[in-house]
Amino acid sequence: MKSAFTGKELQQCLFGLHRIEKHHKKVCVVESEKTAVMAFLFNPKYIWLATGSSSNFSEKFLYPIKDKQIIVFPDTDSYDKWLKKDF
Repeated sequence: MKSAFTGKELQQCLFGLHRIEKHHKKVCVVESEKTAVMAFLFNPKYIWLATGSSSNFSEKFLYPIKDKQIIVFPDTDSYDKWLKKDF
């Protein structure tokens, strides 16, 4: 999607991705941004990221964290879909 103001292409990323470079913690990936924020409040020993939608759980979105230890927590209705992903 191109911005009408700058003519540059928008590239989405995982919610919270900016926090990765500063930490060597394990990374947890959830679907909702709200879930990521709430999970951080209850368990700050992990870096919590969110895909923004179940369809964004893809190799393209996960590539920036490929060298990290990752734990995924899909929503109940996305569990089977995420389980079948082959990266």
